[in-house]
Amino acid sequence: MTPYDLIICESDAAASAISAFVSDAGADDPSVFSLETPAWRGALALIEQAEHPLFVVGDGSRLGRLAAALTTAHLAERVEIAFVAGYETFGDRLDGLLETMSTKQAVTLKTLGGGDRSIPVIRFVQDSFDPLAVLEVALHLGDRSRRTRPGRRVGFLGQTGEKLLGGGVVVVQLSGAEDLRDAVSSLDFVVLDGDTEGLDRIGEVIEGASARTILVDAEQTVSKAVRVDLFSTSSALEPMPAMSLSPAVDERFVNPAGYSRSSKAGFVALVEDEARADRALLEAATQRTGGRPVSVMVAGGRSVIVHLREATGVVLVGSGFATPGSLATKMIELAAAGVPVMVAELNPAARAMVGEELAQLFSSVSAGDLVDENARELHSVKQRRLALRDHTFTQRWRAIDAHLGIPSIGRDQVTALIATNRPDHIDHALSQVARQNYPDLECVFVLHGDGFPADMEDRIAGGLDIETRVLRAPSEMVLGDVLNAGVWMASGDFVAKMDDDDFYGVDHIWDLVLAHSYSGAPLVGKAAEFVYLAPEDLTIRRFAGGAEAPTTTIAGGAFMVEKTVWKAVDGFRRLSVGEDRALVRDVLGVGGSVWRTHGFGFVLNRHGEGHSWLADSSYFIDQATSRRTGSDFEWCGI
Repeated sequence: MTPYDLIICESDAAASAISAFVSDAGADDPSVFSLETPAWRGALALIEQAEHPLFVVGDGSRLGRLAAALTTAHLAERVEIAFVAGYETFGDRLDGLLETMSTKQAVTLKTLGGGDRSIPVIRFVQDSFDPLAVLEVALHLGDRSRRTRPGRRVGFLGQTGEKLLGGGVVVVQLSGAEDLRDAVSSLDFVVLDGDTEGLDRIGEVIEGASARTILVDAEQTVSKAVRVDLFSTSSALEPMPAMSLSPAVDERFVNPAGYSRSSKAGFVALVEDEARADRALLEAATQRTGGRPVSVMVAGGRSVIVHLREATGVVLVGSGFATPGSLATKMIELAAAGVPVMVAELNPAARAMVGEELAQLFSSVSAGDLVDENARELHSVKQRRLALRDHTFTQRWRAIDAHLGIPSIGRDQVTALIATNRPDHIDHALSQVARQNYPDLECVFVLHGDGFPADMEDRIAGGLDIETRVLRAPSEMVLGDVLNAGVWMASGDFVAKMDDDDFYGVDHIWDLVLAHSYSGAPLVGKAAEFVYLAPEDLTIRRFAGGAEAPTTTIAGGAFMVEKTVWKAVDGFRRLSVGEDRALVRDVLGVGGSVWRTHGFGFVLNRHGEGHSWLADSSYFIDQATSRRTGSDFEWCGI
């Protein structure tokens, strides 16, 4: 019998062979789907419904686009990949393939008639096809689910625990001790509500299991102990100290997508219920806006965010919420969604929950700041960065790991990639990489052409405190090949391309990582909204609309691509110019998506020397919607 309820094949021939095999083997009838059909994207909907889907690689011709589609849809962790190949095809190379795959549980290889005969081992040969290349893409695809997903399986007994800890994990809902008995061996954590009936009996089930236990009480604090020690009266081990949870959002649902630069609704005071909208609250809110009119709105579900995005600013008054926890939760939710927030009467408890840096942003912004369109958007960007960086469910689980003293799932590693043919720009490029505050960053420099001194590698490595690699590329290589050489040297899960002469804010890499986390797009970037024109000593802004949305246009010096998808589209095209635009088209062509985040923290520098993009200053000045004299980089979010 086959354990799979859905088998996706690359070709009609493979699907036919698989169908015949499982039928002959007397297996249950799994659905068999061929990617050769024009409606191949329907496979994504099928995978979402399947409990155990399998993708069978035939000749590899469609692996790239499926890999990109699965990655974009966050479905990679649910798919097992089987390579259909026989000894007669691979010959002596099979043993090496098996050895490589022995440590990669996401990828399996079976032989015809061997094992449990669940999958036939058939390969439809194409002479130009390299099975090792397919293997590499698939292994990276399998790795992705373990890197970017917490990967924890958590069993929940009770609704309070699931509400507080049910994001960023595989949720297993349990109805009682018997459910727990069946599932406990496969769980990493068991979360119990404090009022759960029969804790003693549940403790007996958990005893001896490897799952850690978390007890959640109604005050949103977590008490933790390893295994059953929390419940066993005979154990000499004491429960660990209680841990307070800060507010958290699921960034897949609460994020700045759809942010509105226009502010048609004026200032709004948000309250938890109508009874709290009294005269004192309205006076406090009006005072906070400097006497500007304030309307009142009752906080509802997530749909209220759509309306609040058009507000000039949302005023939160402490008396408008029943508890410091409900006030802090609303502050985090609005900030993560990009809604500009200003706070009056922020009590110490709520301040501690959101953190000092974010609380300072809420308290210090003035109504005058929010009336200015550019300043309003920059304030929104600063708030959302902190909320999405420090207050997601993933970060909440990291805090729990730290409290327990156990290893945590690391962040995705990013490689900053800089290709340059200008020795005199090296110091500037180093300074822009060095100021990045993303904690898991490495750098790859590709020195393109002659003119670099013999000690340049040492100078670059000495200029950064992060892992750095330097590669020299001959001048006859086109830029696309130069960039591909750099990506092959990258260890990161993502590659962020930076230019040697542009300006970047300290949060630039964080902005791209966060945009990927809430959009799911394998290619994210900023548009060149802010431009510094050195000959005129003028800073302009253009194309301000269209951020936080799918796009076909991002700046060549401000994008980040998922490395597995870069592989799936065969990397950058062999072009001297336009390789970035071609990458956008190729990612879209395999079913991926491209996301444009806000433009703050990136300034395109037009100094008139050696630009690959041939456009004079008048081109940019004609597009300007606003401008500042001089290099006003603070206005640009740097």
